[in-house]
Amino acid sequence: QILNFMYLIHPLCGFCRNHASALFVLLLLVTVLAPNSYAQSFCEDLAYPTTTTFSGHAPTDDDGLITITNSGEYTRLNANGGIVWSYKLNPIGFSILVHIIRHTNGNYIIVTRSGDWYEIDDNGGIVGQHSLTDAPFKVVEIRSVITTQDGGLAFVGKSSLSGSSLTSLYVAKIASDGTPEWKKEVGQFGNYDGVRCVETSDNKIVAVGTRGNTSNSRRI
Repeated sequence: QILNFMYLIHPLCGFCRNHASALFVLLLLVTVLAPNSYAQSFCEDLAYPTTTTFSGHAPTDDDGLITITNSGEYTRLNANGGIVWSYKLNPIGFSILVHIIRHTNGNYIIVTRSGDWYEIDDNGGIVGQHSLTDAPFKVVEIRSVITTQDGGLAFVGKSSLSGSSLTSLYVAKIASDGTPEWKKEVGQFGNYDGVRCVETSDNKIVAVGTRGNTSNSRRI
C-alpha cells in the first residue's frame, strides 16, 4: 500500500520507481527509531547523564507528569511533553530517586533509596526534607511510599546494620505533620526486603516483599 501510494504521488518519477524498496525500508527505520531519537533528544535537552533511567512519575492537574530519575533529577512535563521545569535533589545519602506520589494535600512526595524523603510543590520548590534513618550504624533503603487515610504517609523497604548484608523488612508510618508515628522491622536481619504496602479500611498497613537472596527469593 505504501509503494502504491508513492506511485500515485509520483507516477512519472523514475527515482521513486527505481528506488521504491529502499524508500520503503527508510520509512520503516524512521518509524522504529523516531521514539528512541525523541527520548535521546529529551535527555539531551535536560542535560541528563547518559546512564540516567526514569524511575517513576506522578500525574499533575494539567494532565502532565512529574518524572524522577535514578540520578536525582525531577522534571515537570506539560500535557504535550514540554519541559516546564527541571531540578536535581542532593540527598544526604544516595541520589537515587525511587518513588514519587501525589500527596492528599496537593504536593508531591519524592523518596530516595537512602531513606530520605522530600515534599515538593507544583513549582518544584522543596517544602520539607526528612530522613527515616534515626539511629547510628543503621541503614534504611526505601522502595515505595503511600498516602494514608489520616493524611500521613507509610514507607516500606529494608533496614540493616552498617556493613552487614543481612536485612529486615522495614515499614514506617509518618503523621500528617511529618513527624514519625511508628516503625516496624520484620525478619530479624535475615534477607528480608519490603517492596510495596497498602492500607486497609481499618487503618492497618499491610506490607509485601521478599525473603531470601536474589537467586532464591520467596514472596512474603
